[in-house]
Amino acid sequence: EQQQIAEILSTWDRAIELKEALIKEKEEQKKGLMQKVFSKIEEYSYVGELIKESKEVEENPEVERLLTVRLHLEGVFKRSLRGNETVGSTILYRRKAGQFIYGKQNFHNGALGIVPEELDGYSSSSDIPSFDFVTEKVVPLYFYYYWSQKVNYKRMETFTTGTGSKRLKPKEFYNRKMKLPSLQEQHTIANALSMMDDKLNLLKKELELLKEQKKGLMQLLLTGIVRVGEVEELE
Repeated sequence: EQQQIAEILSTWDRAIELKEALIKEKEEQKKGLMQKVFSKIEEYSYVGELIKESKEVEENPEVERLLTVRLHLEGVFKRSLRGNETVGSTILYRRKAGQFIYGKQNFHNGALGIVPEELDGYSSSSDIPSFDFVTEKVVPLYFYYYWSQKVNYKRMETFTTGTGSKRLKPKEFYNRKMKLPSLQEQHTIANALSMMDDKLNLLKKELELLKEQKKGLMQLLLTGIVRVGEVEELE
């Protein structure tokens, strides 16, 4: 029975390994596409010509409506209060769906994104500024993908300033140049990368499901709640 249990769990292990390999392959394909398309662009614009910091103070901040930006391009998410932190202890600003947003201390670690619809009206401090797009010559999703290239966000560490924890101030970000092709090219690039992200996100959800299935199966089999024969019947 031990041998049978090991064989059943190894089936899930193989499925997990295959899914992880597929995700890595898709990520490499996306990285290669980004390098290819961005390397061909020769037109440039200053960031400050494209975006402007939003400074709408949140008059009635709510503890349930705070957001943060995760590292390594993990996106924008709802967050909880930390330690002795309280709402009202610092000025909070209202963030809107579609704005570009980043963490001042960790832009160079991939803490950047676009505020999603479900977090429209949420708040953050000035350490997580957000920006409106002030011109129609830039596609917001293209802007995000350009700065989501590791080579681009990593080099921003050079422009962080301050004592202790250094921060990337908006005025420093404004002074940076970025490649900006025609609107049609921007839409094409953004749509292609967005489709690849959709596929990657689906694969990652499938991977998490496999891991949860294995975890649950281990608990059932190793505690004897479910016998090997019952699992084989389900298969």
